[in-house]
Amino acid sequence: MAEEPRSDDSDLSKAEAIELWILVEGEKTPDLYEFRSEKESPTLVDLRRHLIANHADFNGANLKSTDLEFFRFDDRVKPIRLKTPVQTVLDFTNDEAPLVIRYPLSTSFIVLNLKFQNAQTQITLTHSTGTWNTLLDKTRERFNDLPEEDEIYFLDQETKKIIIEDEVTFNRLLSETAPNNDQIVINLVARIKG
Repeated sequence: MAEEPRSDDSDLSKAEAIELWILVEGEKTPDLYEFRSEKESPTLVDLRRHLIANHADFNGANLKSTDLEFFRFDDRVKPIRLKTPVQTVLDFTNDEAPLVIRYPLSTSFIVLNLKFQNAQTQITLTHSTGTWNTLLDKTRERFNDLPEEDEIYFLDQETKKIIIEDEVTFNRLLSETAPNNDQIVINLVARIKG
């Protein structure tokens, strides 16, 4: 794979700094990130190249710029188009609603066998920082009886003891489940809180 061209740092010192709030998905708090580009109107493509080369979470993490996806804080289902100018992103982000950055955690796939009431379905997801949010969205999509306003949680079908209400518990279950041929298979029951 060809290496991405990098600009001369001396050109960047003349560029105006752009500050934007970012949240690396899975982290607890956002960070104010300073970004410089030699382009007059940099896009998210330029930002992701810069992040891979310079941000501590990505630099040296064996990621390519194409591995990064961007989302609105309140919509982690539909990625923001990469040709979106960074200036436009500044209009809808702040410290309470930062730009969310998603990236893969492994090359494994997660196969989730889900039950809700008398219905069953199977969902296959990539293993990324967004797996939890995608699971919640896909569960609602597959089970029409789950009202949008109700909070859902999951129960591990194997032990019937692990209650999964958040990303931390879900990631713990993933880490305790051995992959088989690059697949992590988990059986869950979806429940409505309350």
